[in-house]
Amino acid sequence: MSKLISTLQQLSNSLDDHIMLQMELHSKLKRTNLPPDKVTIPVLVIACNRPTASRPIDKLLQLKSEMLKQNNFEFPIFVSHACNDHATEKVLRSYQDSITVIKPKAPLINPGRNFKFTMYYLIFHGCLPRPSVFE
Repeated sequence: MSKLISTLQQLSNSLDDHIMLQMELHSKLKRTNLPPDKVTIPVLVIACNRPTASRPIDKLLQLKSEMLKQNNFEFPIFVSHACNDHATEKVLRSYQDSITVIKPKAPLINPGRNFKFTMYYLIFHGCLPRPSVFE
């Protein structure tokens, strides 16, 4: 019997936490200027040294135009370009009015054959755009 009571208490606490999170979310949504049915879906494309990034960007822009017809979606496209690849940079410049390119303030150094630095490189490249996307 005590196990059942303990389980019910845990469920009750979880439900209380969930209700508090819902109330907090509702409060934040009320403070925004977006209509309640407006949905924002940020998309992040990582294009370090990929001039072929134009393929997913083209597909995303096509999808974006279809979603904008529904009038209840915002669909910002962010492209992380942390490498100094000139061919990729040229491709991204051609989309300058349609996407937001995110670059680090300091140049990113590719670890190349230094395997022990590869994870730091990947983590930095993946974490770089997050503050820009979710501000």
